[in-house]
Amino acid sequence: MAFFHVLLTFLDARQEARCVLMDLSERDLKKQFLQSYSRGTTMLAGSEVIDTMNIHSTTIIKTERTNEEEREDIQESSRKHLDEMNRQGGLVFLGPPHGYDPKDIVEAGVDVTQTYINTPPGHGRTSVLLAILTHPWISAIATGLVVAGLVKALGWV
Repeated sequence: MAFFHVLLTFLDARQEARCVLMDLSERDLKKQFLQSYSRGTTMLAGSEVIDTMNIHSTTIIKTERTNEEEREDIQESSRKHLDEMNRQGGLVFLGPPHGYDPKDIVEAGVDVTQTYINTPPGHGRTSVLLAILTHPWISAIATGLVVAGLVKALGWV
């Protein structure tokens, strides 16, 4: 099963990306994030209310395992790398290992953002009037009325 993770940066605080949604199925990704994103409405991520119109950048990462499982592998790999560097002698490296922050999931998965998002937030929003006017039944009735009016105006009836 594939898991999706959503990382965001915001217009008012262009800091590092934050992982706001983790371990979503594709269905949950669409329901919990993509619908709100395309409509430009607010969404709930944990206990945080997020205004999608305030999003500066979005990254959607797809993994085969949960965020925690993938990050455990990153942590182990990072520890092994630091240990190897320290065994080689000379300088001792004490840098922070990777994989302890949920946003480190970027290192484990595939970026599928372009598959799901190709417009800015709110681009899928339509007004109620526009939705009514573009409804197929309304279009068919309006077309019939226009044709009937033309027939009568031209004296064909």
